[in-house]
Parts: sequence; structure tokens; C-alpha cells
Amino acid sequence: MTGNLAAVGEAAGKGLQLGMSIQADDAYMIMLAAIEGVGSLDRDMIAEKVRKTKNFERATGNIIMDQNGNPIKPPQVSLTDFQQISN
Repeated sequence: MTGNLAAVGEAAGKGLQLGMSIQADDAYMIMLAAIEGVGSLDRDMIAEKVRKTKNFERATGNIIMDQNGNPIKPPQVSLTDFQQISN
């Protein structure tokens, strides 16, 4: 991890599943870009813009969406060392 991602992982500390958090951030940023791109909250327009996403560079790499709005990329694997967290 580099830059802000390292800080997020360190600050959040125990129990953070960073892989899932990064993918959620990617999805959020794609949606935000789509909403800004269409300048509307119209669901159909946003969905179409998401499906047209190409070369969207984020933490998990370059994101390209297929015609169904699914990312075209290899699966992401995150290994986590689960430990008991005490309060």
C-alpha cells in the first residue's frame, strides 16, 4: 500500500478488511463520476454512464466496465490475518 491507502489501513487499525474497503471506494467513485458526468440523478442516465466507464484509474487498478456495468478485470484477492480484538 502506498500513500493514503497506507494511512487508511493504519488509522482504521484492527478489523479493517482493506480489500473490501478499496473496492467499495472504487464503486463509490465510479458512481460519483457517472452522476457528475450526466449532471442529473436520472437512474437510467447514470447506469448508462457507468456501463460506458473506460480507463478509470483507481486503487485496484484500471477499471473498464462491460455492457452490464460489471468491471472487466482479474479477481481481487485479499489475505487477512484474523485476530481477536480486545476492547
